[in-house]
Amino acid sequence: MPYTNRADRLACQARYYARNCSRLRAAGRAYHAKHRECGILRPEEPNHPTYCRTSRLRIKQEAIAAYGGKCQCCGETQGDFLTIDHINGRQKGEFGKTYKVGGEELYRCLKKRGWPKDAFRLLCMNCNFALGKFGRCPHTPIVVGENGDGLYTKSGG
Repeated sequence: MPYTNRADRLACQARYYARNCSRLRAAGRAYHAKHRECGILRPEEPNHPTYCRTSRLRIKQEAIAAYGGKCQCCGETQGDFLTIDHINGRQKGEFGKTYKVGGEELYRCLKKRGWPKDAFRLLCMNCNFALGKFGRCPHTPIVVGENGDGLYTKSGG
């Protein structure tokens, strides 16, 4: 019977539970006993959120260490700010994939290939963003040409 008043519905549910408490608890215990292996994930199991988070951090720390541990442009060492830069830009078909690879999947592909240094480098988020957006890093010195044009050197980034 549909209730229009929330308080009436909650009161009805409470009465039902009070009358059937032992039967409902027994059914719950039976269900959990039957589905124990597939229903509850332990923190050490691969699909558990804590395991996934620590796994992502672990592979990122390995990548940071493999690529020198600091931004190749400005020298930033804080791991939260460091990221892998595709020197020639992200490309479809990289690593045999039909899509652009990034994030944890990129770290795993790089690890599998022995951390190649020819097409990837470690940059901080600021330097990486600036290179993609403006074509130069803010830490790269500006050289002023004879006619006053701002020309950029290729030092560091």
